[in-house]
Amino acid sequence: MAEPSRSPRAAEDWSAAQYLKFEDERTRPSRDLLAQVPLDAPRRVIDLGCGPGNSTELLVERFPSAEVIGVDSSPDMLRQARERLPRRKFIEADLSTWTPEPGTDLLFGNSADAAAAIGSIVEGLTQLRDALERGDREYARSFLRAARSVRSELS
Repeated sequence: MAEPSRSPRAAEDWSAAQYLKFEDERTRPSRDLLAQVPLDAPRRVIDLGCGPGNSTELLVERFPSAEVIGVDSSPDMLRQARERLPRRKFIEADLSTWTPEPGTDLLFGNSADAAAAIGSIVEGLTQLRDALERGDREYARSFLRAARSVRSELS
């Protein structure tokens, strides 16, 4: 996997203590979203924008056999997540540039950053679909070349 990049927003670090004052309220959307996930036994699960580990903990409970990894840009949130789940892996990275390892079965995220990262993937796939529908094979070829390039970097 490529070296994770540090977020320029790290200087504006989130406060895990402040975030956890409303833990129940902040965890409820993750719980609701996870209830909609149709997977039974994923091998690797990534919690995008994991914060202090509250959503990561839900993923560990739901998928006890999976490798569950939390990714966040906030050092304070990651410190709290590592205290909460010391046997789990947490990565400090900017979700706009971070890429998951091959073999990842689920990208889970309830944060705005996670939504933006997933939105970028969806946008790319939508552009590819549109190019194919209009018969733009050159766009499709360039998209596939770029995807192969990213894949080889991850291998």
